[in-house]
Amino acid sequence: MNEAELESARKLLQAAWRGDAAECAALIAEGVSPSAFVHGTTPLHEAARRGQHAVTLLLLEHRANTQLRNYDGRTPLDVHKKRYNWFGKRLVHLTPASHDAWAALSARTHEERDAATTAVEAARGEWRTANPQKVAAFDATLEALEAKMERGEIAEGEFVARMNALRDVYVRCSSQ
Repeated sequence: MNEAELESARKLLQAAWRGDAAECAALIAEGVSPSAFVHGTTPLHEAARRGQHAVTLLLLEHRANTQLRNYDGRTPLDVHKKRYNWFGKRLVHLTPASHDAWAALSARTHEERDAATTAVEAARGEWRTANPQKVAAFDATLEALEAKMERGEIAEGEFVARMNALRDVYVRCSSQ
């Protein structure tokens, strides 16, 4: 990001923080990304944190990325939940606008997670088709491990540790 793009992104971040939907719309129309990542946060994080519901809906309308994590490792939905979670497990929305913003943010977050999961599963399916010997080796190792557990040759804790290690290797191999 060059200096001019960074400055425009900062302006969008500040407009989202202030709740200025008109300025946000103008900056997005000029080509500023609604997912601009500046100073460890995005406009969507700031709108969610400050309860700027109109800006949240505008950014979602312009396909702001709901999966980005801020400097605290939180998604915009996490930030929104933190703001409105006054009574432990129950979110408290004082206005219809705050509920609408939460509903839209929640729906988009889950939609994007599902799409990412589907893409990963498709890639793993392709990898399994392209690497039948490796798949057979993983399956054989898994069966041998389960057999050892059934015969009592390894303790449950060791079984779990080995299964986790096998899963990690499988994920690494199939993600390449």
